[in-house]
Amino acid sequence: MTKTKTKTKTKTKTKTKTKSALATSLAKIPSAATAKKVGGFSLEQKITLLVKENPKRAGTEAHKVFALYKTGLTVGDFLQKGNLGALRWDLKHKFITVKGGRRRRQRSSDRRR
Repeated sequence: MTKTKTKTKTKTKTKTKTKSALATSLAKIPSAATAKKVGGFSLEQKITLLVKENPKRAGTEAHKVFALYKTGLTVGDFLQKGNLGALRWDLKHKFITVKGGRRRRQRSSDRRR
């Protein structure tokens, strides 16, 4: 008796985000009217700039997003135009601070390593 091996080919589909898919994913972000917190930030917290000039390279998308910051802008207002990743990056690199409201403390078990 001879054993035969059969190979099955599996097709992997690569997903590319089109403009409509991107708009759909952005629509899933809660608006300031429906949510009180996003990513641990209260939408009423105020953003304060700590740098005088835009530290991002001119002509890049990051430069345009950083230009949205104004002292006194709320997190909710920024998230309607920018994104949470940019906000966290700029906080981590001390380009901005976020004050007011309450921000939940991250548990040691929740932190990424």
